[in-house]
Amino acid sequence: MNKLVLALGSNQGDSIESLKIAREKLAFHFGNYEASRIYISDAVDYLDQPSFYNQVIAFDLPKLSAKEVLDKTMSIEAELGRTRTIKYGPRTIDIDIIFYADQKYQLQNLIVPHPRFLQRSFVVYPLLDLSIKSWLLDNYVIPDHFEVIASPIN
Repeated sequence: MNKLVLALGSNQGDSIESLKIAREKLAFHFGNYEASRIYISDAVDYLDQPSFYNQVIAFDLPKLSAKEVLDKTMSIEAELGRTRTIKYGPRTIDIDIIFYADQKYQLQNLIVPHPRFLQRSFVVYPLLDLSIKSWLLDNYVIPDHFEVIASPIN
């Protein structure tokens, strides 16, 4: 698999619009993408907040390092008003790197593949919408149940 796969989430402001703007900004840097449906799910970790709108997108692997991709995604989060006052708290946009091809990284602020993606229905379900589904199923054991269920809205 030679894709950059990102998970997007939002639960502040107009979340659908935030996801759209994030996709546009990411496409400017990384090119064309394939997008899952948008899913809604309850918050996890920090529960006293609204439900999240989530989506996963896949790009052809850019000519940037994983660290450079992280820097771009964090810059886009800041442009869209992301503040980091409460760990796992409400946010206008969250952009996580799920896969950087089939490579593994462990840097101070980045672990790829994302270490908890298999625990998150709001990442797994959208991943199964994408053309990388067969690669995913060949390489990972997908849980058959989740504590928090993500439901597609479109």
